Amino acid sequence: ATYICPLSDIDLDLLTLWILHTHFVESVFYTTPRLLIDSPLAESGKTTTLEHLAKLCFDPMQMASVNSPAMFARLLDTGMKTLLIDEAEKTLRPDKVGIEELLAVLNTGYKRGGSRPVLVPSKDDGWVTKAMPTFAPVAMAGISPHLPDDTLSRCVLVMLLPDADGEIEDSDWEFIEEHAIDLAERITGW
Repeated sequence: ATYICPLSDIDLDLLTLWILHTHFVESVFYTTPRLLIDSPLAESGKTTTLEHLAKLCFDPMQMASVNSPAMFARLLDTGMKTLLIDEAEKTLRPDKVGIEELLAVLNTGYKRGGSRPVLVPSKDDGWVTKAMPTFAPVAMAGISPHLPDDTLSRCVLVMLLPDADGEIEDSDWEFIEEHAIDLAERITGW
């Protein structure tokens, strides 16, 4: 645990396996569990974990906020991506207007064949409904986000803690990015 402080070393194994699974999900797996990176406190490494995932996962797309359920489907209509959502306690909060539809898109996308109907312009100056895919790996990070039970049932949890002992190193990308790129290339090649 060089850059984050997980509750358990098993969480590091889980992160590693989840990263690898993003590279195989489109061709091998029928489901893709949502990764929930949680902590009860700020400054625990949630965003840092997402930054590392962005370097190592398959075709990552980092999002600080998610405003439109249709945006997810449109992103995935161009090809498989790994969606990385930060600030989940704000973006996916239960009292947010329209959150039910966004969560429904997240929930349908854990299984191959998940889709969402979206209106798209037609050549005849009108609109047509198109089923756009929602199947994709998704990681969500937040301070104890209050997700509904059906969303939580599709998640695997990694719990992070603040670095109380001062042993965790900063992710100084100026010095570690080359190593991360090399590792990502080896993962992709494998």
